[in-house]
Amino acid sequence: MTVPLANVQIPVLRARVPDLGAWVAKTGPAVRAKAPPPEQLFYYGGLGLMAAFGLVEWPVAAALGAGVWMAGRASERGDGRPVAE
Repeated sequence: MTVPLANVQIPVLRARVPDLGAWVAKTGPAVRAKAPPPEQLFYYGGLGLMAAFGLVEWPVAAALGAGVWMAGRASERGDGRPVAE
């Protein structure tokens, strides 16, 4: 007994991968210009970790982070008023 074989063609989707190198080169300087100093990143990261592990409740961590951020912005101006964007 012979079994007829069908000629089956399955289309293959080709995904276009973006060039991440060009994107990083274009956005890297802008991110570095807006990023806070490493000391602040460590502070906010530590605050986030403490909230994640339950050492501090998350509303308290959010209030501390917002307060430190606002105080830093006010001290940039020098007269105690927040900096207008």
